[in-house]
Amino acid sequence: MKNTKNGFSLIEVLISLSILMFVSMALMSLIGNQNKEVKAIDEKTSIQGLQTTITNMLSSSNFCKCLLGSNTFNYENKKWNTFPSSIPSSFDASCAPQGSPTVAVGVKSGGFQATSISMDNITELVTGTGGFTANLVIALDQTQLTRARKNISIPISFTVDL
Repeated sequence: MKNTKNGFSLIEVLISLSILMFVSMALMSLIGNQNKEVKAIDEKTSIQGLQTTITNMLSSSNFCKCLLGSNTFNYENKKWNTFPSSIPSSFDASCAPQGSPTVAVGVKSGGFQATSISMDNITELVTGTGGFTANLVIALDQTQLTRARKNISIPISFTVDL
């Protein structure tokens, strides 16, 4: 008798569908992980770009004067009594902020959100001269990030009138 079987059995179809399902699940997991990696790299690049931008802006004494000039520095405890909650992209000649802020507390930009802007490690270079070094610290909201990141810390030098 001649075998006239021309198709697949139900078992063969189910087995091939099961294999296809497992391969599809593995592929979806791989794509999900790759998307998370791309987002993490994008966040890191944005944070590094912000750090570079702010470093370049702070290299201008006029920018620093406008950013910090209206805030009060307490010489006794080496702390700012007030400090800006945003860093504008530029200032005009009268120190009025121009354009949208480069970074602002509570505003999400570039895939991250700042929770505070402050200065720490304030050290006077020579006692009584009013010249200081410090770190401008932008604290990041870790819950908004794909991966935990260090806060942005930018070295800065400034002078206050005594």
